[in-house]
Amino acid sequence: MIYVTHDQVEAMTLADKIVVLKDGLVQQVGASMELFHNPANRFVASFLGSPSMNFIPVQVADVKDDAVLVESDELSSVWIPSRGKSYTKGQNVELGIRPQYIESHHERNANSFSGHIVLTERLGTETVLEIKLLNGQSVIACVSQDEVFDIGEEASLSFDPERVHIFAE
Repeated sequence: MIYVTHDQVEAMTLADKIVVLKDGLVQQVGASMELFHNPANRFVASFLGSPSMNFIPVQVADVKDDAVLVESDELSSVWIPSRGKSYTKGQNVELGIRPQYIESHHERNANSFSGHIVLTERLGTETVLEIKLLNGQSVIACVSQDEVFDIGEEASLSFDPERVHIFAE
């Protein structure tokens, strides 16, 4: 059976296989969690998942065989797996980080960025935070800690480099 929907939650819940289309072109085909964890491009990454994936502009500072060093004013330098893709030093790319893979910390550490909390939603099993970075960009984090965050408070956030994506589109 083929079922057409614009609702990504419905697609991920019902489908054995998903075909993501954009402007009539197939972007990616696969099982829901395959597409969620290994999106073919920025569009697929932004379409699947709730809240949507965060995209942070970064620049490629160095390249190794299997990893890319990215950096920005907002983010400490971090090596990210290149997953078979090629990048060049100085290239502007975007780092894609799912809100569920961001952790809060009381101090800045490796693989981190910081900003001020502008919104909190305590949902019981998780707390959704909107953090405004220094450049004015908003980032959404879904943290599992049962911790109270105050509006205006500075938040230090980190992520596992193995769970992020680089988009050069």
